Amino acid sequence: KYNKTTSYMSGAYGLSIYFPYYNMDYANMVSDVYDSIGMEPSYASCVKKFAATEMSGQYISGGSSNPFNSLFGIFGSGDYGSSYYYGNDTGSSYSESSVYDMLGSLLGGDTQSFSGYDSSDFGFFRGSFDQEKTAEFIAKNQFLESNLEWKTGKNKVPVITLPEDQWDLVTDLSLNMFIDDGEGFIDLGLDNVFTFEGDDMYADMSGAWLGLNGQIMPYYHSDTYENGDEYTITGYAPCLLNGVRSKLIIVFDNAHPEGYVAGAVADYSLESSVPEGATAKSTLGLNKGDRIQFVCDYYDYDYNYDDSYKFGNEITVDENLKVSDVTLDNLDTVITYRFTDIYQDEFWLPKIVPSDFE
Repeated sequence: KYNKTTSYMSGAYGLSIYFPYYNMDYANMVSDVYDSIGMEPSYASCVKKFAATEMSGQYISGGSSNPFNSLFGIFGSGDYGSSYYYGNDTGSSYSESSVYDMLGSLLGGDTQSFSGYDSSDFGFFRGSFDQEKTAEFIAKNQFLESNLEWKTGKNKVPVITLPEDQWDLVTDLSLNMFIDDGEGFIDLGLDNVFTFEGDDMYADMSGAWLGLNGQIMPYYHSDTYENGDEYTITGYAPCLLNGVRSKLIIVFDNAHPEGYVAGAVADYSLESSVPEGATAKSTLGLNKGDRIQFVCDYYDYDYNYDDSYKFGNEITVDENLKVSDVTLDNLDTVITYRFTDIYQDEFWLPKIVPSDFE
């Protein structure tokens, strides 16, 4: 019916449909809209059941939504002085009967596990799913955070080993790097960098991160598209572009394996005057003389997310914007990994300080 691709969105093949997979904030609103406009009942029911199953899985698994546990060592004991500490800290899976009972509590209005929500946000939930079938599915498909424990691998490099059926429940895996500046942690972002040997994932001890014109930049991987031997990897760097909060689009593909700057999009996420959930659809080209100032999140030693701050020196756009790896040899860095399961629950591994292994 309709098709549009861009330089950094090559895998778009036509009309899209909405599933509340990455963000449940709008599931209830969309459910109400579907009902009000007479959407085909079977389709609306499918979306509601999908959202209800995802929400149920998040309620049971009890992951995290930030790296605090990892950064500040709020874990039990294990290799490198840390192990795990999440909602299901029993170290084993919940039985089907236990899941059934917990879903009963959720059905009864116990939404306290969902920060920022109340029972009115989940109107779509009641009557949208079969409690028995959902309990059976979740009991058979639980990502066990107790497996997220570093062991010592080859050459004393930290390694994570998961059973194959647990890897099947991982939908996203990202390296999260921070700079420890002596007062807190500068978040450099999330990248799809990892090394596997069989079911073993080895920590990246290279001490390298993406940079622009030789300067470190925050970077967040957003999408990987593969078609045979062709690939397109897309990410972005939070920045101020000529003073306006934006996302600098970074693309890696067959023709540009080292990466290039594809343009920028406005970042509406912090604009109070823009409707909630709005996203920029068009890419802005960069012009000579444009000013790029990177922006990073910051976590202080008092266990607070402080704010987003300007990071590094301002870059003036010229003909030679170059993306490359930058080694952070002279900085104190910390790495962790973020695992995301099929319910979009997130789990951060215990942090590793690469300098401890030199």
